[in-house]
Amino acid sequence: MDEPDFIEIDQLRVGQYVYLDLKWFDHPFAFSQFKIQNNEQIRVIKSLGLKRLRCNAELSDPAAYPVLGQTVLPEPVKVESEDQSEFLAAMAEKRAIMAQMALRKAAVERIESAFADTAQVIRDIDCANA
Repeated sequence: MDEPDFIEIDQLRVGQYVYLDLKWFDHPFAFSQFKIQNNEQIRVIKSLGLKRLRCNAELSDPAAYPVLGQTVLPEPVKVESEDQSEFLAAMAEKRAIMAQMALRKAAVERIESAFADTAQVIRDIDCANA
């Protein structure tokens, strides 16, 4: 398997398999590595402020992977204010999901602790009756 290469943000194209070296909650995508499906995803990636990112040629579409030393680049995709508001909305939704996950995790921890305490009480009763 090929190792990922670093590419400049202006070399992004539909069909490239990219790795976002960001934490899951720092971007609106479901995964931190994926194949770019459309120009909207390129706009969002550019709005993240990255200067370069990793791209895997083996997992990319052959026509989408930049040739080293290539001087002709695709037309730049501009980040517009509408894209920024969509990005912020997606990030807010992702943070809300993360908050729900944290509440569920806390509930699970409370239930596990209560179960462990109850199990200890039952063991103590059994030992006292033996």
